[in-house]
Amino acid sequence: MTTNKFTVTLPALRKAGACVYGYNRVVRAIQGREFTDEDAKLNTYIRFAHADPISIRLIVASNGMDDALWALRCIDNAANDKDLRLFSVCCARQVEHLMRDPRSTNALDVAERHANGKATDRELSVFPADAFLDDVAKAAAERGMHLIGNGKRIVVSPIVPPGWWKIAVKIKPVAAA
Repeated sequence: MTTNKFTVTLPALRKAGACVYGYNRVVRAIQGREFTDEDAKLNTYIRFAHADPISIRLIVASNGMDDALWALRCIDNAANDKDLRLFSVCCARQVEHLMRDPRSTNALDVAERHANGKATDRELSVFPADAFLDDVAKAAAERGMHLIGNGKRIVVSPIVPPGWWKIAVKIKPVAAA
């Protein structure tokens, strides 16, 4: 029997500011009901008392990988959970081939060593997010997208909606191989 190590709760999703659309999709999946066009038009969370743990697998199935990855922030003790840290590194390794700045891959190596207890908090903290953001911005620009933020989140998007702004990063030309 497989255990679901990564679980969240509806109250934790609400507290973290889950979007109404995604939250309501999860509620309908828990209820075993179809997510309808009427549900999609709602501007508030569907009222549903459910405090039991919800598997990240259920969120992947009902909402997709983006929402499931976002929901990982709602796992209890997420910042201290070795498995969650290693999972995060594994996810980042899936796009490592897009990372052009060696600081990004070095940061992944240190994050993995830290999760395994072989790097200190100090070693982990010396890597600036700039390298990662540079790589993400480059990959986004190559696809006609923008790296945007709203003070709480940084995402890649084809548009810059009201209340969001472009993240300014230096995009250096890549030398021909």
